[in-house]
Amino acid sequence: MANLSFLLGAGFLVFFILSVVFIVLYIKVNSEKVSPENCPSTKGNYGVTSNVNPLELKNVYQCTITPDGTAGTSLCNFTADNLYEAEQICNRYPANTCTSFFFNPSEKFMTFVNSNYGIKQASQINTTYGDVYIRQT
Repeated sequence: MANLSFLLGAGFLVFFILSVVFIVLYIKVNSEKVSPENCPSTKGNYGVTSNVNPLELKNVYQCTITPDGTAGTSLCNFTADNLYEAEQICNRYPANTCTSFFFNPSEKFMTFVNSNYGIKQASQINTTYGDVYIRQT
């Protein structure tokens, strides 16, 4: 009878420990899931990172203003009255030339930002905060 009580007690203890481990693991796994409605998504051709300081831009694309997007020595700076015009400017160039761009609507300023090409000092951009638009297609 003593052995039966010991075995039942040990079995209950093992069951209790395994139950606690299972509950802790279940909570950990489920707490790291992100609901799909909380994920960022784009509804257009460009994703956006807002309120960017141009001095924090790592790569500002150097180019000559040619339709084929050949590299050169001048910055790809443009004047765009609105976001639609900025997108149209970017779309005139090949996707590997304008992968993303910085746009400040209050100053009507746009420049290509592209990690695939040479680095130009962002301090040469004389503008305040704006948004970086990243081509999604």
